[in-house]
This record gives sequence, C-alpha cells and structure tokens, in this order.
Amino acid sequence: MRFLICCGVCSMIIFLAWFSDTGHIGHPLLYWMLTFALGFKLMKMLQEWYHYWSVSVPERPPWKTRWSVDVLTTACPGEPREMIIRTLEAMQAIRYPHTSYLCDEGDDPVLKKACEELGVIHVTRKEKKDAKAGNINNALRQATGDICVILDPDHVPLPGFLDRVLPYFEDPDVGYVQCVQAYGNREESFIARAAAEQSYHFYGPMMMCMNSYGTVQAIGANCTFRRKALDSIGGHAPGLAEDMHTAMRLQAKGWKPVYIPEILSRGLVPATLSSYYKQQLKWSRGCFELLFRTYPLLFGRLTWRQRLHHFIMPLYFLFGLVNFFDLAVPVIALGLAHVPWQVEMREFAFSFLLLCGLAMVIRLYAQRWLLEEHERGLHLAGGMLRTATWWILLIGFIYALFNIKVPYIPTPKEDEHRNCWKLCLPNIFCALACIIFIAYGLRLDWTPYSLVMAGFALINAAILIYVTLVSQQKLLHRAREKMAQLSWSVKSIAAVNMVAGAVQRNAWSMLQKAPIAIILAFSLLLLSYNQAEEKTGFEPEGQSAIGFYLGASFSELESPVLEQHLGRSYDVIALHSRWGEPLPLEEMRAISARGAVPLIRWKLEPESFAAILNKRAESCLAYYASEFRDFAEPVFINFCPGFDTTARQPEQFKKAWQYVHFSLS
Repeated sequence: MRFLICCGVCSMIIFLAWFSDTGHIGHPLLYWMLTFALGFKLMKMLQEWYHYWSVSVPERPPWKTRWSVDVLTTACPGEPREMIIRTLEAMQAIRYPHTSYLCDEGDDPVLKKACEELGVIHVTRKEKKDAKAGNINNALRQATGDICVILDPDHVPLPGFLDRVLPYFEDPDVGYVQCVQAYGNREESFIARAAAEQSYHFYGPMMMCMNSYGTVQAIGANCTFRRKALDSIGGHAPGLAEDMHTAMRLQAKGWKPVYIPEILSRGLVPATLSSYYKQQLKWSRGCFELLFRTYPLLFGRLTWRQRLHHFIMPLYFLFGLVNFFDLAVPVIALGLAHVPWQVEMREFAFSFLLLCGLAMVIRLYAQRWLLEEHERGLHLAGGMLRTATWWILLIGFIYALFNIKVPYIPTPKEDEHRNCWKLCLPNIFCALACIIFIAYGLRLDWTPYSLVMAGFALINAAILIYVTLVSQQKLLHRAREKMAQLSWSVKSIAAVNMVAGAVQRNAWSMLQKAPIAIILAFSLLLLSYNQAEEKTGFEPEGQSAIGFYLGASFSELESPVLEQHLGRSYDVIALHSRWGEPLPLEEMRAISARGAVPLIRWKLEPESFAAILNKRAESCLAYYASEFRDFAEPVFINFCPGFDTTARQPEQFKKAWQYVHFSLS
C-alpha cells in the first residue's frame, strides 16, 4: 500500500507540474472555478491516502476489571415505537451485567410501559435544552456506572457487545472506544445503498488508521465512553454534530480513543431522499460550525495530527460547492464558447489518466480492509447521490457561514416511502439547463472543446435525472410490479446482476493479487502512447496521429470581410498537428461537410524550425501544397512554433513564415 501511495504522490506531482503552466489558462473565471474543484478533489485524495498509510487494529489487552456499565438510548416524538422497543430488548439481551436507560424526550406512555416490562429505567425531562446531548446528559445525572454506552434508537446491539469493548478500558488513558457503524437495510432502496456505500471506506481503513494517529472519530450511534472522561468535559457536548464535538473535546483533554473494526450492532441508514437530505443538512451545518467556532478554541490543546484531522474532516461537506462548480463550468463554457483550460488532449490524458488510474487502484486495493464482502466495489451509487446532494450541502455551508440556526432534527427512521418531486426540483432545473446548453453550445460551436464540455454536461444531466427518478419510490414500486409480470425482464435483470457481480469480484481479486503489476502495465501503456504521439518525421503514406486542441472558438477570425470573401458564414474547428506529418484529410472533409472551416495548427519542433530556416523542407512543402490544392475547400493555417522561439527569434520566425507562405502559394 505504501509503495502504491508513493507512486500516486509522484503522479500527482507530475500532473500539478503540468497543470501549473500559466499557458493553460483559458477563461479566467472558468479556470479558477475548475482549479478550485480540482484542488479540493486532490486534497481529499491525499487525505484518503494519509489514512491508508498506517492502518492498524488495536491489540485487545487482558481483561481484569469488572466495570459497572450504563447503556443508554434516546427516543424522540415521532420515531417508531416498535423500532425503539426492539432496541430496548436487544440492550437487555447484552450478556455483561449493566443498567439500561431510555432517554425519552416525549415521555411516551407506551414506551414508559415497555420500559417497566423490560426492566429499563425510563428517564424524561421538562426543560428541552441542547437536543440529543442535553437528553443524554440529563440521564447521566442519574446514572452512576464507570462506563456508559450511547446507542441510537435504531441500532440493535449484539449480546456480546460489552465483552468485545470493555477490555480496552484497562488502559487508564482510554477515554472512549468506537466500533463499526453497520446497516441492516442497505438493500431497501437506492438511497439506502448509496448512503451505505459512502460510509464503507470511512469505517474500514480510514478509521483503522485513526488508531495510529490518535484521531478516532466518536460516532453517536454506538460509542462507549469512560464516565470519568465524559465528566472531565462537562458531559456529552452539544450541537448538530454532537458526537464529533464530544470527540474533539475529549482529545483536547488528552484522552486516548480506540477503534475496533468489528460489527457489534446494526442500524438503519436513511432509505428515502427526504431523510437522507435532513441528515446531510444537519451534518453539514454542524460540522462547519465546529470548524468555524469550536476548532479555533481547542487548537492549542490538540496534537498536530488531531489539528489536521479536525480541520480536514468537516471540509468533506465542501463537496456541495465543488459539485456546484462541476455542474456550472460546462454549462457556462458552452454558453460563452470559452475554454477553462487551453490544453492538448494527449498531454492531459498522459498526466491525468495516470493519476486517476493510480487513485482507483489504491482505493480498490484498500478494500482489503473492508469488513464484509458486499462492501467491495466501485461505489458508483454513493458518488451519484453525493453529486445530487450538492444544494443541500451548499445550504449547510452558507447557514454555518452566516450563523443561521438549524433545529436539531433526528434522522428519520423507517421513513415512509413516497415520491419526492419537490426535493428534486433543483436537480431537475440543473439537468434541464445542462441539456439546453448542450444544444445551444453545439449549435454555436462544434469544436472538439465544445464536444468535451458537452460530454461533461451530459454526464451531469444523466446523474441528476437518474437520482431524481430512483428517488420516486412509489413510482418505482409500481414500475417493479409491472416488470415482475414479465418473466423475461426478471430473468434479464437477474442475469445482468450475476454477470456484473462476477466481473466485479474477479476484478477485485486480481487487483488484490497483483496491484503493482497492474500499475506498471497501465503506466507503460500510457508511456508508449505518449512516445508514439511524440514521434516526428515525414511519412505521407502513414497514419496521422492527430491531437485535438482545446482552445478558443477563434471568433476573432470571424469578420464580415472574410465571410463575404468565402461566400458563407462559418465556424472554425482547430486540428492540432505537427509539421512533417500527413494532413488529417478525413477530419478536414468532415469539418467542411458541416459548413465549418478546418484550422490546421502546425506545431514545430526545434529541428523542424531549423529545417525551414535553412530551406531544407522542400519535400514537405511540395506535399502540403499539392494536398491543399486538391482539397479545394477553404482552410486556415496557423504556423505556430513555440512561444519562446518566437519571442527570442522574431526575425527568424518572420522569415520562416514568409518562406512557407510563398512556397505553398
């Protein structure tokens, strides 16, 4: 893993060295929007690699002490009673002796009766302060155990929960022990599967590496605290992200966290778009509030790794702004017919694809530390759902920036399945904007740059439309009922799922066995392609290696005089070729057939430039003159040696251009 990460960092340095060339700057606004989005994604990539570097599993110490333990869960009005009672029954089934508490905000008589029957202590309060944290702290005033376990009401603990957790408290410096947050309803809907996918790497290798760095994150669902540690910070910390706030304060006090990668309980992941959006808004607003207001106050008491951790973790929710830029840049670019980057596709492909390939291999190889077989895969559903959540995360960021309050709303459990058209309106609007500007941009400009931007816009529109459709669960239910009546559809879907699963398992298995060999093969393939593209020489019978130039729309050439001279209005489409290579005649004919004019951009290497200056290029010029004459359609020619060559040798450049011009004439 460390070797792969080193290769990834080297490829990132190569990409950044290429990207930082100021000659690549196109439209300034689009360039900086795209640069911000790219920089953020590279930062998140480095954060993942940082958390893959020192994955560790803590050794369980010998268990000697018999602790007194309190197990607490909460209840809020509106949450399903059956779900809460199921959790209470599981709490009482934990084998190790303990006292169970229900912190009931609604003082529900049904739950109170269930507690009496099960032997659970029912606690309520009149003063509703600090939401979930205040509810827990109210119960802790009555609880007297050395250890307390905080469970969400939808998380059902296993009978051996405490037997696996308590031994780690033999170390007097351990303040809390966190275990995996796993879900039992991931197949309930697309939203449930996607939300679960977003958590797999976090609860796998990333949290396992936090053991090594002393930065283990406390999760409110199933965290076990030393009571002395909680009392040292005044109890459970309040806020929309109360678990992260509590962990930050405990670490600032010097308490040691431990993460055990074991599934000791299973809960419910949001299964509807509305419940998922409520959760993400709460987390986004709460995490940014911690970053803006709590983090500076605790900064001096944290270790350098903890400072880095608590600064970077909330930044995940900046994906709202980043995804907004991802959606906006192609649309604006198509509308203005401008380019964010002025790059050659060959150079971009060599620099960026190598980095992307390495990042993919590293992420897939890290799946060796995931806990269950179903967690392995590309996690495309999680990525698509995050893209469609851009506006919710963005609202959370803005609310935190201007200190706009958001009430503490528990994530809905067992939410009713329904259609969510209103919640999808921002995504529907963005998808329509992408489609409209694709049509407008390609009508305005048919350059390769426009095609690339149209491709990005089309992918964005497809993601937003897909998530919108799969979020309408009543609609999906009716569609499934109709599909189930067609036997061929059921068999076809089953066959596709079987093949996809087999491909995924075999690919993952191969990656686990030979990741370095795959990286070397991929690197050699890119390198050989790059070297093939760089070959020069005049071979009229050979195939032309043409790279597309993503540049401006050349609107400065579109003057009424030229249009009148040509007898038609036109668009200009640039083809980037090297001096000495055959003309891309097929591409030129296709461009002319669309009513546009091809622009041949000749890129000269130093030796080619010297050959022209010394008038040793007669064979090339004769070939080009013959081909242009036979083409019999208008062609623009851009004679473009390197910028430095032109700047240092302006007279030689003029002479070379004059020689080529008169020779072709």
